Amino acid sequence: MSNICKLDLPESVGVNRFMKRERATLVNNFKLTSGNQLHNASIFANYLAALGLNSEAINFLESYVNKFEYSEEAIDLWGYIGQSIILLAHLYRMRGDTNKAETQIKRIIENDFVSGNKTEDLAYFISEHEKEMVFASKETQKYASQIISQEILRFLYYYEMWIQLEEDEHAPKKSIVEKIIHDSYIELNKTILQ
Repeated sequence: MSNICKLDLPESVGVNRFMKRERATLVNNFKLTSGNQLHNASIFANYLAALGLNSEAINFLESYVNKFEYSEEAIDLWGYIGQSIILLAHLYRMRGDTNKAETQIKRIIENDFVSGNKTEDLAYFISEHEKEMVFASKETQKYASQIISQEILRFLYYYEMWIQLEEDEHAPKKSIVEKIIHDSYIELNKTILQ
């Protein structure tokens, strides 16, 4: 896999210094073979989504997500790229592009990056969500934004992969996950704009 990847980052992310710094970090450091940079990219794309810049987030995600194919040699990177794939699928679905969303979800179904009992894991994450949000509220803008964004990405995984949960009678209601995502995006928007 090539390390070279030209990112489609929006030239301007407004006058927000926080977003300018986050963009500059990606421009200067992004490598397709770095788990840390792939993680930062999914977090940044989620920031764009939280600001209502969904088209920009889609363009950015498309600039690197589809260049990455699952392989045993790069399995350590798959979880990081998987979060970006899930976010891209979610944004496609919001735009009404179901076929593109399902194409991305199929990539995760074929090589899921989450193992274990999904119902139990989701119930645990729901029970811990409020603690995570309180923890985030006590952090700096940078770390609070990262924590909230990661929470959203975690719940987006379960939301987009719901087909794997809906047969389990013990699975939490999908509406709970939808509300967590919605409320967390509101909180992330406020945190980015502070």
